[in-house]
Amino acid sequence: RYPGFRSSRIQVRSEVLINKTAERYEYLREKYGTEKVFIVPFSYTNIIPDDFTPWDPEHSARDIYGSILPYGKFIMRADAEEDITFQQIIPYVLVKTTDGKFFVTRRINGEQRLQGKLSLGVGGHINPCDDTRDGCEKMIKNGLERELTEEVKIPKVRKIRIYEYGTVRDLQSTTPDHIGIVFIQEVNSPKNIKVRETKNLEGLWMTIDELKKNLSSLESWAKLIVAQLVFDEQKKNQ
Repeated sequence: RYPGFRSSRIQVRSEVLINKTAERYEYLREKYGTEKVFIVPFSYTNIIPDDFTPWDPEHSARDIYGSILPYGKFIMRADAEEDITFQQIIPYVLVKTTDGKFFVTRRINGEQRLQGKLSLGVGGHINPCDDTRDGCEKMIKNGLERELTEEVKIPKVRKIRIYEYGTVRDLQSTTPDHIGIVFIQEVNSPKNIKVRETKNLEGLWMTIDELKKNLSSLESWAKLIVAQLVFDEQKKNQ
């Protein structure tokens, strides 16, 4: 159902931790405490390609919300992390102006290795508080709104619409146990849109060309998404 889907693409890096050592597990338990996250067993996610895949209005909602997510459940995050058999579902939202600029955050403090790194989207785990028993689609969007509100200040007057853009996963990355459902939050102006964590991050706006020039500073998901944004732009200008 997904365009260009080939099952042979679902491959996993051999060094991925599937069976955590007892010492590593204790570290994760201390780090994440009692947090629970929403996961889907790996075997139910084979329909989602290892790449960015554009949202197909005819099939994607049925496949994701109707055929994959209903097999999910909440488990301890310490159990989910670094275990490829548990695919953690992450709503990942891009903030975009109507004239084609994207909100990007750059790390200015914190770990030295991360300073200067850019993030294109805002994303986070689905927690039990997001599940209002109104179906999988509502749960994902609840989590999306919560994460977006926590990370970025967007006045209501700026918001135009929010919509699904695609799915993203990278089984060759350091986080092959995550799958992103990508959304775009469209806004009518960048005015008064700010990052909340000003101690460690700064917000800036970039065109698609500027994103291309800064590709090496972006995380793996963002690189895959930017490739699609470039393709869409070229197609629009043909």
